[in-house]
Amino acid sequence: MARLRLVIDRIEDGRLAVLFDDQGRQRMNVPVESLPPGSTEGDWLVVTPTESGALVIEMDRGETEARRKRIRAKLDRLRASSRNGDEQV
Repeated sequence: MARLRLVIDRIEDGRLAVLFDDQGRQRMNVPVESLPPGSTEGDWLVVTPTESGALVIEMDRGETEARRKRIRAKLDRLRASSRNGDEQV
């Protein structure tokens, strides 16, 4: 079975995690109890379906940190350009 790399887009009503792929497409919803402990919105996961149809869900800490670093760098550039009066982004 194919492994999927998905991000927790949001958690609805404290019960359901909405997962998207890296193209911004909603792929699945899973109960929050199925998530690795400590998972929050914005965390990247590796989801592997088993032959029985169950899902093995693991935290992808490396991908999560890499994406957060990239977003922080973009925000820093935006803040710097706005301080300098440059309105181009």
